[in-house]
Amino acid sequence: VRLSRMPVRFEPRTPGACDHPEPSWVEVTEDGAPVRVVHLERRRLPAVHAVLVDSSTSMLPNLDEAKRAVEAYVDLVPEGEPVLLATFDDTLVLVSGASTDRARLERALDRIDAGGETMLWRSMRDVLDYLATFPERKVLVVITDGCDTGQRYNVRPLDVIGDAGKIENLTVFPIGLDLPRRCPGTTGIGLDPRMSIHALAMSTGGEAADVRRASELEERFLLIQDRLAHEGYVTYEPPANEASGGHRIRVRSPAHAACGIVSAGPEMRFDPPRGPVATAS
Repeated sequence: VRLSRMPVRFEPRTPGACDHPEPSWVEVTEDGAPVRVVHLERRRLPAVHAVLVDSSTSMLPNLDEAKRAVEAYVDLVPEGEPVLLATFDDTLVLVSGASTDRARLERALDRIDAGGETMLWRSMRDVLDYLATFPERKVLVVITDGCDTGQRYNVRPLDVIGDAGKIENLTVFPIGLDLPRRCPGTTGIGLDPRMSIHALAMSTGGEAADVRRASELEERFLLIQDRLAHEGYVTYEPPANEASGGHRIRVRSPAHAACGIVSAGPEMRFDPPRGPVATAS
């Protein structure tokens, strides 16, 4: 039997209401059709965490605050869950590959400097391609403070947003630091950087944040960890004869249930393409 797992968030409306969840507490549908819920787990899926930090010249006054925020986030990552650290300006730099060595990550943070332009969406695309190779739950946190200046690479934000929503069990939490309202020389969803990061978060079940001051970054990182601490996962059986491709998933609990349960991952599930069916000659 083929089973699917996806992250969910528990929202207890009374103390202890979500402590011992049962499959009957939640309804999952694919493309509007109810599916059989096999298991509902209060513990969250083990995750690989990636933090992508804008290190362009404009970040120089705020880089130390950003580093402190990342360090606070890493300190709360459960032991055994790896963290990947990358930066971007004119180029994407993998500062530290996925590692559970916290001392190594701290040393990597110390090496980050600011300088160069803001190649946001090209860097985002490359990080997403890398994360897609991990089978675990994937959490990506992004900090940026400006407009994408990497248009010469012809990477469209809308394409990156669409691709992010196809990566299984990925959730993106973009943080915009005093973002401008408009980006010159861009069109469509990239024109307003706040709109584009919110669309990215929405496509993966995440949450975007706009902060005005770098001093707010640490609090925002801690709020992300708090949200992750309230995650669990649901295991369900997809329809047996559904067509390959994308399927819209909806997770809900009864409106007046003591334990609210909502999706914490992408709203779409994508099957790999099926090969051709052999026929007798």
